[in-house]
Amino acid sequence: MLECSTFETEVPKHIRFVDLEKQLRRLECADLLLTHLGAEVRGRSGEIALPLADDGVRVSIGQR
Repeated sequence: MLECSTFETEVPKHIRFVDLEKQLRRLECADLLLTHLGAEVRGRSGEIALPLADDGVRVSIGQR
């Protein structure tokens, strides 16, 4: 799970999707779920090929 508050707008101490996208290959994780989505991310969700968490989503964590 990773917080992704904005798509392009800089907000101190928050992750922009454009920055995350540049680093995706470096992440060593099997799955990634974006959380804490702002209106900008939701409005451009069609441009994001990662799962986006909605309020109330339940996630199971465990072995595959």
